Amino acid sequence: MTILSKGVLLEIVQPDPLSILKGVSTRYKYEDGKKTEEITGYVYDCVNTGTYDFVRVLVEGGKKPIITNEELVELQENGEHVFVEFENARIRPYYSTITKQIEDSIKADGVHIVKNN
Repeated sequence: MTILSKGVLLEIVQPDPLSILKGVSTRYKYEDGKKTEEITGYVYDCVNTGTYDFVRVLVEGGKKPIITNEELVELQENGEHVFVEFENARIRPYYSTITKQIEDSIKADGVHIVKNN
């Protein structure tokens, strides 16, 4: 097992833990190449407030998302931002057969909304 297989903490690459949530999507389980109805987690699309990098972070588990995409869109249409922080987020590199490049896979143990004072 290599160090990269364990992942690198996201906070090393993005020292500012705060991100602006841009979207939420559901991740489903696939069996024999076919999508099932079983939810395996949620993907949070974010922009980091310190680096302005766009990241997609997977939080695995069947728990409900911290906010629905519909609720997020409504807040965004009213000019509001939703700030989030991830718990124990780790980056692991993988080779994408689609882009033919090394890509980042980011998974976190959890996510929470940070209230904007």
